[in-house]
Amino acid sequence: MEAHQAPSRNSQRQFPPPATNTATNRLHITTTQGDEDTDFNESPLFEKIFGILVLSFIIVSLLIFFVKIGYSEHLAYIAKKFRKPTFLVESVRVYPFHISSSYITANWSVVLHIRDPYSFTGFYFENMEASVLLKNESVCSTVVGNLYLDEWEDSFKAVDVYLESSLASINQTVAEAVMAEQRENGVVTFSLKLECVGTVYPSYDAGSGIGEERKMMVLCKDLKIRFFSDIGTLENANGPISCDIFVLD
Repeated sequence: MEAHQAPSRNSQRQFPPPATNTATNRLHITTTQGDEDTDFNESPLFEKIFGILVLSFIIVSLLIFFVKIGYSEHLAYIAKKFRKPTFLVESVRVYPFHISSSYITANWSVVLHIRDPYSFTGFYFENMEASVLLKNESVCSTVVGNLYLDEWEDSFKAVDVYLESSLASINQTVAEAVMAEQRENGVVTFSLKLECVGTVYPSYDAGSGIGEERKMMVLCKDLKIRFFSDIGTLENANGPISCDIFVLD
């Protein structure tokens, strides 16, 4: 029978190594750059803020995009829409001026200023005709022709209108009223009538194609001519005189 030996006093008792806690609530990353160590901590708050910023940028970009599209479409609509131009009478010179109970001889030199209310479009006046009215009766007329206002031209365009009548017949009642006014006040009141077809022409920046077309009548009423000898000039102490615009269709 084999005998068992008792353990000697010099033998060392072995113990298991201490347990280490490997669980952690954060990720610790160490990078070395030269002699410095940098730690990056995973932060859910940072990720949320970054996501909100990206989403906000996308939303703002889309809003700007759709606003630009809407503005462009609105601009194109306005560019093609017919609107009344502005007519002003700058000056009038009448020479000579002779009137009797049945005839009138006179030359009328009129300077008009015309402007399109929207500078980003062109405006075309076709077959413009002008007439001088005394007491609502036409005593002479002329063909002015065609006129085009360029786009992006924000200033008034001067247009010269010249009318003449030589021994033109005139209604006796009208003639007597005109002569009486001239004798009493030294002035003759007349009106200038213009008729034409107006067409809007959008610029390339505002749209394409041709805009609306309308027949127009321009009436510059109650223009007073004061005479010194045989020469008459317009009374416009307050500046150019505005005209009424009527769209016929």
